[in-house]
Amino acid sequence: FGQADGKCGDNLTWTLNNGKQEITGTGAMYAYRYGSYWGREEVTSVVISEGVTSIGDSAFSSCENLTSVSIPSTVTTIGEWAFNFCNKLTEITIPKSVTKIGESAFASCDGLTEIVIPDGVTGIGGYAFYSCSKLADVTIPSSVTSIGDAAFSGTARALTIHGYSGSYAQTYAKNNSITFDAIGGVTYPLISSVQVNVAPAAAGKSVTP
Repeated sequence: FGQADGKCGDNLTWTLNNGKQEITGTGAMYAYRYGSYWGREEVTSVVISEGVTSIGDSAFSSCENLTSVSIPSTVTTIGEWAFNFCNKLTEITIPKSVTKIGESAFASCDGLTEIVIPDGVTGIGGYAFYSCSKLADVTIPSSVTSIGDAAFSGTARALTIHGYSGSYAQTYAKNNSITFDAIGGVTYPLISSVQVNVAPAAAGKSVTP
């Protein structure tokens, strides 16, 4: 069993009680090279308090019994491998304050079926959702301007990216043969050509598409 409390940032502490882990204080969490030192098998829920500004690298990696996470509006960065291999995590709400999702942050989270990336995120790291085998729907805002290699590889075969026409998300979907659904518009399936619908010509006039 892991220890029941400790320090996880210069001004942050953590406690673990009956499976519930709480992170309190202000500032950034430490980055953990090989995963955090609390009892990863014991953690079933995580509550991060207002004031925490980042979730450290590998902070909750391989917490295989983790089912729920509460992230406050003060967090701006989700670190690399932060939640990878959290197989029982079925949903997570990413707050609008987050601007960056690190490499492999949610890789191999087999319970996730849908993810909404909030407006404000600019970068999604490589392999961020790699091998999330049940992930079928991802909403990506127009604020995202970079998505790393294989960010959504190994997800459900019917994966659909929902986003805005003309956005980076649409370009990414096209370049990676992923179905794109335009928010508030039509769905663009995987096709090699685009059909153009032209309004009927007025009497005596011709229309060239």
